[in-house]
Amino acid sequence: CSALIARRWPPPLAMAGILTALTGVSVVLSRGNPLLLLSGGVRPGDWMILGCVFCWTAYTLLARRVMLELAPLVAVTWSCLTGAALILPFALHAGFLDEIHHIDGTVWAGLVYLGMPATSLAYCGYYHALRRIGGLSTGIFINLVPLFALLFSRLFLHEIPHSGELAGGLLIITGVITAVRANTPRQSVLPKS
Repeated sequence: CSALIARRWPPPLAMAGILTALTGVSVVLSRGNPLLLLSGGVRPGDWMILGCVFCWTAYTLLARRVMLELAPLVAVTWSCLTGAALILPFALHAGFLDEIHHIDGTVWAGLVYLGMPATSLAYCGYYHALRRIGGLSTGIFINLVPLFALLFSRLFLHEIPHSGELAGGLLIITGVITAVRANTPRQSVLPKS
């Protein structure tokens, strides 16, 4: 996407890493059979994770321009306020005002945690990385989301990953490492003369 919008193509090895990681994502989401993506055999949650990868890519491209003018904390604040404003009509339509009175303290504590340290710090770190190492090296890490979903489903839901999912995870890791290494400028080991 960055290549099409910014007309700045990644190096060939980085492009190979990107394609490898995306292939891994499709293998993980399809439980080892990428053809399921085309035949409707993928669960709705998997489509949401795939959509997350594409939305985050678009977000990275937009954020890159914003980072030229705004500090990370300012960008995070505006991003969260915009997101809250966009989701508010849907929450109101779904009965948020009727349900807000039934939310207990544990849920409120979880929401505060998600809103303050988890989300804010993660976005600040992301924007800092975007500013320091650029969109490709930062954005490629979104491909790890399906892999972490697989890991957390094992840890918390005790689901056993399919061998195809594990193979897809290996493709994701290989692709991310390849893309980042190919996009990282090498420092010369020779002294400057």
